[in-house]
Amino acid sequence: MLSPAAQIGSDDSERDGVFKKSLHATYFFCHPPAPSLSPLMGSSITLSGCTEELEIPLVELNGDAKGADTAEGTPLLGSELDSDSEEKEQVLFDPNDPSMARYTKHGVWDHWEDISLAPTSLFKLKLPHTIAAKIKVPRDVYRGWPYVARMLTDMATVEGSKTYFTFYLIMSTLSSVLPSLDLWYNSQFLRMIEVAVETRTVNKDALLRIAGGQVVVSVLQRGLRSLGNHLNERFDKRVGRKFASRAFRVAARLDVPTHGDSSVRQTIDSLYYYDENPLTRGSRDVVQLFSDAVNFATQCGVLFSVLQGHYEGAQFLLVVGILRLLYDIAADAAPSRSRYRGRGAYAAKTTDDDYLQKSGLESMVAQDSYRKDIVAGGLGDVVSQQYDRRMHNLSDKPTDLRHIDAVTGLARVWQIILDHAESPFDVFCQMYTCLQVVNSPSSAPFSLSTLHLVTSTVSSLNNQLSSLGRSIEGISDDVLSIRRYYETVDMPNKIPDGLTPFPENEFDLSNGISVEFKNVSFKYPDGTGKNVIDNLSFKIEQGQLCVIVGENGSGKSTILTLLTRIYDISEGQILLNGHDIRTLRLADVRKAVAVLYQEYTIFPLPFSQNIGLGDPNSLEDMDMIRQAAELGGAAEFIEELPHKYGTYLERPVYDRWDPEPSKHSAYAGKEFDFKDLKLDEGESDLSGGQKQRIALSRTFMKSIVSSENVVGLLLFDEPSAALDPKAEHDLFTRLRKLRGSKTMIFSSHRFGKLTRHADLIIYIAKGQLMEAGNHVELMKKDGEYAKFWNMQVEDFLS
Repeated sequence: MLSPAAQIGSDDSERDGVFKKSLHATYFFCHPPAPSLSPLMGSSITLSGCTEELEIPLVELNGDAKGADTAEGTPLLGSELDSDSEEKEQVLFDPNDPSMARYTKHGVWDHWEDISLAPTSLFKLKLPHTIAAKIKVPRDVYRGWPYVARMLTDMATVEGSKTYFTFYLIMSTLSSVLPSLDLWYNSQFLRMIEVAVETRTVNKDALLRIAGGQVVVSVLQRGLRSLGNHLNERFDKRVGRKFASRAFRVAARLDVPTHGDSSVRQTIDSLYYYDENPLTRGSRDVVQLFSDAVNFATQCGVLFSVLQGHYEGAQFLLVVGILRLLYDIAADAAPSRSRYRGRGAYAAKTTDDDYLQKSGLESMVAQDSYRKDIVAGGLGDVVSQQYDRRMHNLSDKPTDLRHIDAVTGLARVWQIILDHAESPFDVFCQMYTCLQVVNSPSSAPFSLSTLHLVTSTVSSLNNQLSSLGRSIEGISDDVLSIRRYYETVDMPNKIPDGLTPFPENEFDLSNGISVEFKNVSFKYPDGTGKNVIDNLSFKIEQGQLCVIVGENGSGKSTILTLLTRIYDISEGQILLNGHDIRTLRLADVRKAVAVLYQEYTIFPLPFSQNIGLGDPNSLEDMDMIRQAAELGGAAEFIEELPHKYGTYLERPVYDRWDPEPSKHSAYAGKEFDFKDLKLDEGESDLSGGQKQRIALSRTFMKSIVSSENVVGLLLFDEPSAALDPKAEHDLFTRLRKLRGSKTMIFSSHRFGKLTRHADLIIYIAKGQLMEAGNHVELMKKDGEYAKFWNMQVEDFLS
């Protein structure tokens, strides 16, 4: 998940944790924990905790991280916001103008960028970074070994993973041996130089063979590394999808009390995005550790044999160190391959349905606001199947904008030269040194072995020690992540499942479900200890229409929550058709009950999916979805939307853009208008009543339209709270027709036509039963119900 790291200025707006563009604000989104922001005298800021630490001038900030591709952790995306208070001249961005726009199709993204740039220098001079290796061997590696073994066993079951991993391991092992072979060639150079010093002659054929061998070794190193990276990427994708699907399934099955545990939620959030999967990262780091160890050991062996008999020291080849330093400076200052490290206007748009729905499903299982509907609707398996389907359709399609290669033209050529110059660099330096010794023998040192130790060991073994230390440190973190993964996978829900099937036969639901509370008491797990429901008893017969009334906070909604076993009661019994609800299989109970909560939710999916999830077996049946929308009163306004049933309330993935051209652009000082790209289309803002109608349509999809017709109990928590009088009248008219075939329970603090037609009215206060009966009976009693009824009538007439 992404988190806001910095906020500057005003006029900002927040939308479900995603900050949108405002005139004087910039937001950075990074992986948790949220990075720190340190102002530096108003001229620049330093961000740490992101993908990498960056220092950026405030006048060139890239802002508006509009949208969060939560599986990928995209850094520093969005609109660059000007600190000037004056509005800039708008320039229409024409995606079809080849002099203005360059189009790139990158996986699920359509990408456009401003290419009207003036020539710029290849790189800016800056000092290379130094990284200190920290070597440690934590106890967690030993303690976590059983989980690592389990991970390896699971990986072996993924199709093709053994082949990819085996070849990746072979490539990595060969790559780790080649530096030692290179060191051996260096020793041969050393011996040749010693002979040249003594005899004043040099074997040119041998010199060319050794030089050629070193060049071949350097080429093999780069080739094997590239092939190994390719194999590792394929392995990561295959294995990552499997483990991401499993983690998603775990997240989807968690009940409300378990998911409410903050530690569980944090672990889940870090697991089911397969691009950041700790298990594939762990396997890669294990191979890297093995390769580093082999590399270090073999180089030490070669050096030991080379240094035998050579103990004198010398100072030579200073030029090698100077040239190597210059190379490091040039390589470190070369243009970054990440497009977002640079400046310039761009726009990225995605309309990939699989990617959008995959992201929406991830949001569903991650956020608490959807948890109750997922659990009560028994949607855990359904959304897991949908997630697997979307992941399969995406396959290896790139979803991360960071992987777009931003370096082109002459800068790209320079970068390639630097990349390929690194490996043979020392080879040519050695050849130069050898020829210098041949031409000027008097300049040769007493011991070339010491020279070799300085030039080779310092540049190679120290690097290997540093890499080995980082690998060991990384393994420690990986083992802990693997351990947390499997502990979460094995975590049981806090609400235990029952064993008894429900109903015993399909005809048991043909007349509805009887409901009985026997001395039920309940308090919320995180509450103050006071009972929300206190010794409550009542019975609703099959097919009856019951209305539970009372003041706000009296416990009405809690009664409906307990009927789907979102929580377990503290005392007493709840009986469904005479069976204790705790003995019944949870999946069967939630399949037989349809519920509409007062805090209804619209999932981050298209409206068709929002309604269709009422009956997962008909998720793609648009005729049934339209019928449910008609019953729920949503069809009329959905059909008027541009994207109709494909509309999102809020897209789970936002398009991204930066309207600020580079200072080298032909449009510098202006601002692009991307309206022709129709960014972020496909979503619509709805009123409260319209949202409730979609939620009602989902309920009708499950209880009435469904071909299985396995629902016997309908629960409605303030179903008309956001409806206008006409919509309320139409809703209750349709529901009253179900009397006798469905048991219906409504909770409400508003009295009206529904209570007058109810078979049973239950009036509760502070979680206790005050009165029960039908409308006529309770009005004759002239008790609390009658008082509230008369009060509402007076308010209506006055």
